[in-house]
Amino acid sequence: MNIEEMILEQNDQWRLDFEIGGVKRKLFDSFVAQINTMAVFAVAGPRRAGKSFFMLQIIWHLISQKVPRENILNINFEHPFFVSRNNVEIMPQILASYLELKNPQGKIYVFLDEPQNIQSWEAFVRFNFDKNKNIKFFVTGSNSRLLSSEFSTKLTGRVFNFFLPLFNFAEFLDCFKINYEKEGELNQIVEKNFKQRNNLAHFADKFLASGGFPEIYENLNPNAVSEYARNYVRTVLYADIVPRYRIRVPLLLENLFYQIANNNGSYFSFNNLAKILGVSDLTVKQYLSYLEGSFLIKILPQFSEKSKEQLRRKMKIYLFDPMLKKPFFSRSFDDNARDVESLILRHFDYWAKNFYLLQNSEIDFRSEKNGKVWLVNSCYSNQINPREYQGFAEFENTAKAAQKIIVSKNIYQKTPVLTVPLWAWLLFESF
Repeated sequence: MNIEEMILEQNDQWRLDFEIGGVKRKLFDSFVAQINTMAVFAVAGPRRAGKSFFMLQIIWHLISQKVPRENILNINFEHPFFVSRNNVEIMPQILASYLELKNPQGKIYVFLDEPQNIQSWEAFVRFNFDKNKNIKFFVTGSNSRLLSSEFSTKLTGRVFNFFLPLFNFAEFLDCFKINYEKEGELNQIVEKNFKQRNNLAHFADKFLASGGFPEIYENLNPNAVSEYARNYVRTVLYADIVPRYRIRVPLLLENLFYQIANNNGSYFSFNNLAKILGVSDLTVKQYLSYLEGSFLIKILPQFSEKSKEQLRRKMKIYLFDPMLKKPFFSRSFDDNARDVESLILRHFDYWAKNFYLLQNSEIDFRSEKNGKVWLVNSCYSNQINPREYQGFAEFENTAKAAQKIIVSKNIYQKTPVLTVPLWAWLLFESF
């Protein structure tokens, strides 16, 4: 296959019958509202979260806004064409071939999907962005490095960063055409949806079991979900992390992930994980950063006013999506409590500062964004244990100006602490 054939194969938007529908993601409206800004748009998120499809929706939006189809170029760098072509020289060759093939007039829109395996691809983007103001670049990637200051520095600050998460609960309900209300404060969301609370609780359980991966929503059979999770984890470990960071003993990385999957939401320290795996603290720290950067896990530090103390204290480690533990979980009993905590944590805004609080009692989550503090305890039951209230009393000084919440299975009560069902928390967006 030559370059022209690869380009023609990938750019369906040039066909007159091209049209894209699907669930509109939460990010869509804010993304298109800024689309004419002079910047490179970088979209990061987990594998299979729908980044490629999201970009096709953006392409369809551009076409609906009268952008000529031939002025849009879309290249997925995970295409087999690039297996032996990972040098940066391939990128100007693609651009030149496209310009010769379609001869677009005016502004062009270039979509680069997963270019991270092309050496020095950032230099190509920077050079063309500086050289030609009639080129608009959109870049997607499955590593948080795309959102980092390092990436922005390589493009000298000319980057707008966006995060496309896994599907949230509202998007999951949209896939099944379930009606719901999500506007307003938490108590308003519960009250607006009160008549269908049992159906929403049912779908919250389904969401907990199947996760935020839209590809599997057509077949929620537990065996199919488990096999999907197994393939997903192995792909991220062996196709993304191992080659990217040149890991010499991949089995150690795999064993570290399995340890976390079997103890989702548990307390860890670098030292105890190092002893379990028989490696150094530094190796564990590096491997955890790779797992977190690839959106397999989320590390939750203990809150302290002093950042140095946070580094010395034990951390809690959650799977980015609790569904990922299914093929690796080997314990005889599982009450899903920590999986619910994973969902609660994932629902917080990606940019929020998240911690847990611990003294004699514990508060599962302390989250802060835009100066507003949230204290949240998880109790996935229809009966609230009194200990759930103790943490709020113990941290009264911290809690005074905070919004205090208990997330339950399907309970709604306003006192002594606002208690809402999991489904309501997952529909709430006004952080």
